[in-house]
Amino acid sequence: MLGRIRTLLGETGIRFEPDGRVEFLIREADDGSVILYLANWEYRVASPVLGLDLLAGHYRTTLCGGDSFVLKQGLLNGQAEVEANLFRRFGLTLAPREVVLLRLEAVAGGSVKKE
Repeated sequence: MLGRIRTLLGETGIRFEPDGRVEFLIREADDGSVILYLANWEYRVASPVLGLDLLAGHYRTTLCGGDSFVLKQGLLNGQAEVEANLFRRFGLTLAPREVVLLRLEAVAGGSVKKE
């Protein structure tokens, strides 16, 4: 049965555990970076968990959302640039009704997209 589900869904390298009514979209931008959109439609805090299989290397994140709609350098584990394996499973905390855009960019001209 699991084999048939994998055949139907395909292996995308993307995992998502919503924790309530959380919407998630992912899009590759023209510059090769990836934009993640997360929206918490609940009236309570949500803590979705994501997993992305990225090519080995270092990645930088930029975040837009939260209390102010200004772009800010995102930090993962307190670091501005992190190894790809930290994106295999990571969580975010979303306030009630919060929308966040998260941009992942490979450092030194690499590619975010897994071949």
